[in-house]
Amino acid sequence: LLDFTYIIAYLYMGGSEPTPEIGVADMDSIFGVNNHDVQYLSEFIFRMASAPYCPPFPDSVLPISSADTVSIRNTVVPPGNSEARVDFFINATDTIPGLSLPFSFDCATSALTCDSISYVNSLYETYGIKPDSIGTDKAVIGLVRLSEAVPTPDSGLIASAWFSLTPDQSNTQYILIDTTTMEPSNIVIFSQYDNGLKAIIPTFVGLNFLPPSVVSTTPNANEVAAPTNTIVSAAFNTDMDPTTFNDTTFVVYGSQTGPHRGTITYNPAAKSVSLVPDSVFVPGEEVTAIITAARESDQGYNRP
Repeated sequence: LLDFTYIIAYLYMGGSEPTPEIGVADMDSIFGVNNHDVQYLSEFIFRMASAPYCPPFPDSVLPISSADTVSIRNTVVPPGNSEARVDFFINATDTIPGLSLPFSFDCATSALTCDSISYVNSLYETYGIKPDSIGTDKAVIGLVRLSEAVPTPDSGLIASAWFSLTPDQSNTQYILIDTTTMEPSNIVIFSQYDNGLKAIIPTFVGLNFLPPSVVSTTPNANEVAAPTNTIVSAAFNTDMDPTTFNDTTFVVYGSQTGPHRGTITYNPAAKSVSLVPDSVFVPGEEVTAIITAARESDQGYNRP
């Protein structure tokens, strides 16, 4: 238990670095003592598991399936807001007995401060040790689960990070989240049971989210010699969710002929959406295309 106390104090509470003289062991042979060591010790001390051992490392494996993911949500800050909550969600194939999730944070348009990390309404709200550490541009979410009375597999909210920033009354702002390492020894690593405690590196979605924007159109804006049977298309700066394009979110109007419905297709390679009108335009009319409520792939949030 003294080993456990030393490691917790060192990793999350600014304590002195454990040394061989005080008998604190590195359980997994990676980067000295780290969150993975806490998981091994907690299994032994609190859940009567087998004695900790030092496995050949790296024992980290690629995600078992695409379901082993962590998604970053709510990174968009509306105009006028001075605080924001970014949520970290997990979708895993097994119960996660421990995790270490260091992340970096930034905002291109404002100074940004991480005020706190909350586990309210999360999978881990009512049990386990939930150590975290916050720096000027990095923070780490940590968890050591001490109870097996939990749902399996784990899918849902891990934690929420609360930020303060200078409000912009007119413009939307964006918080950029990325994976990182954090001193003294935290790396992104989750634990799973597979004939013993093993490590897994999850796949992340929603990192460094940038809002979708149109980068080019066909025909070009203000073009004066477009064919009357032209196909109307728009290319984006990022992958888009093709299921959100329909005749209400992609609308084309002719100044003389009115709304034009047609066949809508999305080209993932070109990141573009096209509408082939059911009827032709007339010479001399102005044509306007409007795209609304299309969303970036893997985000799950509607963006105009």
